[in-house]
Amino acid sequence: MKQAKDIKNLKKPEKKVQSQTRRLQELSFQDTESLIRELEAHRDELEKHNEELQRLQKELEDSRNKYSDLYDFAPIGYFTFDGNGLILDVNLTGAGLLGIKKQFLINKSFEIFIEVSDKYIFRAHRLDVLLKQARQICEIRLKCKDGKIFYAQLQSLPVKDPEGNLSCLRTALSDITKLMDTEDSLFIALYETQKRGEEISALLESTRSVLKYHDFEKTAESIFHSCKNLIKAGCGYVALLKNSGTENDVLFLDTGGYRCAVEPSLDMPIRGLPGIVAGSLKTTYHNDFPNSQWLENLPKGHIRVSNILFAPMIIDNKVIGLLGLANKPGGFTDDDARMASAFSEIAAIALINKRAEESVRRSEEYFRLVTENSLDIITILEEDGTIRYESPSVERALGFQREELTGANVFEFVHPDDREGTMNIFSQAIENPGISLSLEVRFKHKDGSWRTLEVIGKNLLDNPAVAGIVVNSRDITKRKQAQEDLMQLAEELKRSNTDLQQFAYAASHDLQEPLRVVAGFVKLLGKRYKNKLDTKAEEFIDHAVGGVKRMEILIKDLLAYSQIGTKGKAFKPTDCLSALGNALANLQAAIEENEAEVTYDRLPTVMADATQLGSLFQNLISNAIKFRGNKKPKVHVSAGLRENEWVFSVQDNGIGIDPKDAERIFIIFQRLHGREEYSGTGIGLAVCKRIVERHGGRIWVESQPGRGSTFYFTLLNTAGLNQDP
Repeated sequence: MKQAKDIKNLKKPEKKVQSQTRRLQELSFQDTESLIRELEAHRDELEKHNEELQRLQKELEDSRNKYSDLYDFAPIGYFTFDGNGLILDVNLTGAGLLGIKKQFLINKSFEIFIEVSDKYIFRAHRLDVLLKQARQICEIRLKCKDGKIFYAQLQSLPVKDPEGNLSCLRTALSDITKLMDTEDSLFIALYETQKRGEEISALLESTRSVLKYHDFEKTAESIFHSCKNLIKAGCGYVALLKNSGTENDVLFLDTGGYRCAVEPSLDMPIRGLPGIVAGSLKTTYHNDFPNSQWLENLPKGHIRVSNILFAPMIIDNKVIGLLGLANKPGGFTDDDARMASAFSEIAAIALINKRAEESVRRSEEYFRLVTENSLDIITILEEDGTIRYESPSVERALGFQREELTGANVFEFVHPDDREGTMNIFSQAIENPGISLSLEVRFKHKDGSWRTLEVIGKNLLDNPAVAGIVVNSRDITKRKQAQEDLMQLAEELKRSNTDLQQFAYAASHDLQEPLRVVAGFVKLLGKRYKNKLDTKAEEFIDHAVGGVKRMEILIKDLLAYSQIGTKGKAFKPTDCLSALGNALANLQAAIEENEAEVTYDRLPTVMADATQLGSLFQNLISNAIKFRGNKKPKVHVSAGLRENEWVFSVQDNGIGIDPKDAERIFIIFQRLHGREEYSGTGIGLAVCKRIVERHGGRIWVESQPGRGSTFYFTLLNTAGLNQDP
């Protein structure tokens, strides 16, 4: 307004000159000089105002260029649509996402870049913006010029003209393909983890039933139900082959709630698909049974069968029974066949165990016949531990011929660490005739290895028919290993589920925050400073950049955390001093800036991933510098040998930690302080914990508020690398 007024004032002398030109010759010399001076004064003023206008015009042009750069090179695409979805304007980032130059997009329909099945989403999105007159968000799939498809998130706002009428839509477009891929991978991994957990639980339940029931029919029924429930079949049965091997003897039948009118006494010949399974020793299924050649083999009154699966129970490479399942919704799969095979194998093992137990319970008159055919090792010992008799199964289980063991002392073959305990049990058996005692003991195999035997002994020295100590031994080496593997797997699954849940939470919440910050401030910038920019714009830009940086740090830390177990290097002899040196080199700027003093003792060489060990030291020392008190930071690193492990410590003089938070700080995203107090993402100590656990160690902290903290972690002392620091 001031500039317009000044320009108006400048026009006054011009009018005056024009009015007096006609009378110029009538003016006196004195009037003419006065008029000239007045014109010169106004000319000077006009030149000053002209210079001011040129300066303002240059500033306005500079501001317009800055806004254009910010708009075109923003980290996300910006589009302006009309009500029908035509592209009225787009920044360079948006054009780059579609792979087409900006000038070729103007007045083009945005829908030509949208996957056909997602076009209705965009139309509904536009309609929501128009009707609700508020910001709306949607996710669609877009196709680039090169045919590549990516996921995009649209955030749109309505824009009104000066009269208040809706003129267009402003839309921010972000490529969220990586985020969508990450979420899909997490959901798939979680599903597979849960599925494996269900399989392991069902197998464990079946394994327990082997020990729980003494009757094989009850064991088979329990195993069948575990298998049926896991696979989600509708019905089925468990059958043993009769001695002839040509017929089934059904032990258990589940019709799935349907009435079966087949005569129970009717013979069940092994033919059709069961015959194929019995001959091939492989689990087989068919998902179109009504149209198969085997339909005619079903007896009259049989329930309707849509699909069917048979798994053989195999002992000594021979089919001794069948586990049959039928009528699974959607049909059977290879995974179903794999799990059914596992359950049938457990059933076969259960049958072996039950037969062995039955043999043990037979009368003493048939003792020799039972021992000659038993799968367990049956031994008779003299009172001093001399072996009088070994059953033939010892050759299969331990590799010795019976003649090689007869006359030897049994304790010579017991593992040295188990020998004293075994002798104590043996002494108890001597002192308590008629009482059965059991234990697990490691027994030497002929090849020099050790086998774990489950041993049950009974003192029958007073029985004239035996006059010795009867010992029944069973090789449970594989079962023990399987139990240990299952326990370890269950623990890993539990920890994996926890990590996946926490990561999924982060992916769906924390990773969105920086993007929302950027979107919010850029929107504010566009709304308030549509036609001009001032110093406030720089503040908004700083906020946007800060949000992007936090997002980058968070993603980087999350990736580092998730890749500890999968991207780690093989363990090899690693000099801890070298790893610490690399960490200190990376922290050199922070150490100098905070005038920190870092000292260390001699450190050992351990089997480790050198990169991860350096990251462990760097995280702990970085935290010690960050959470400093009023004093200059002091950090000391040391290590000491304790039994079979090295105990490392990183001690500082910082602000300390409340003991009640000593465990919580190692959980991902758990922060004890706000971001305005201390920077960071809350992932560092969780990364430390994962690294230490991958190396088979433990990590903990001892601290009091205001008294500094000492972080401890352990690493195994590998044989041959034992060095005194």
